[in-house]
Amino acid sequence: MGTLVVPDERRREFLRFAGDVTKAYKALLPDERAAPYLRKVAVMHTLAESVGAKLEPADIAAVSARIAALLDENLEGVAILTPIVDGDTPEGRRRC
Repeated sequence: MGTLVVPDERRREFLRFAGDVTKAYKALLPDERAAPYLRKVAVMHTLAESVGAKLEPADIAAVSARIAALLDENLEGVAILTPIVDGDTPEGRRRC
């Protein structure tokens, strides 16, 4: 199993291939001619799930923090001085 996880390019290629196999199989359904391929497709799908389970989740905390900082630096708030809705009826809504 380790050879499917490392290096990254081999893993990506395998996962793409497994996805293509699954898509091709599903495209054949519900045609009964797809039945002989069920086990092979199930093996590919199971292997792909196993490879995915071996990977650690990506740590996006640093990216999220940088995005938040960029938004804080570059966005300004705008004060809304007039009410958007006058009263509780639909007629009180203003068009912008």
